[in-house]
Amino acid sequence: MADFEDITGWQDELEDYYEEFGQEGINYLYRHSRGILEQMVSLTQVQDYADLLMKHKEIRDALLVVAEWEKVKLAHGGIVKEGDPAHEDRPSHIYQLLSDFFEWYCMKTDFPVSKHQVHRWGENLAIGVLTGEFTSTKSEKFADFVKEENAYNAALAEKYK
Repeated sequence: MADFEDITGWQDELEDYYEEFGQEGINYLYRHSRGILEQMVSLTQVQDYADLLMKHKEIRDALLVVAEWEKVKLAHGGIVKEGDPAHEDRPSHIYQLLSDFFEWYCMKTDFPVSKHQVHRWGENLAIGVLTGEFTSTKSEKFADFVKEENAYNAALAEKYK
């Protein structure tokens, strides 16, 4: 596994990767196949990613911005549409930062971006810990959620075989 102790320059590293490998690099990170998509997401993968997200101040701060934006969305019924005054305040740059960070993580770990549950669930777990919803990334409540979601995804995969 890649060393994530010092992530200084991660954005430059991702940019260098794309410059060096171009479309082939993009295709590789975004590769998907039925086999990859049918694989269950490991709770440990999600926990490790959440721990990494919380470890670095820039990313941790970005997650807290997402948490605040989620409160705004909930106050508007779960979605803020274009034309709504609050729409101008949406933190698009923060979502892009977190998406780029996940691409970089995938580049470093040889993990396919198509396993986006690790990204989404890892962020949700990290935000839950940062906001006090969960006591740690080892929360049983969150572990139960991942098990239920994996079972649901497995049932869908079986249905569409």
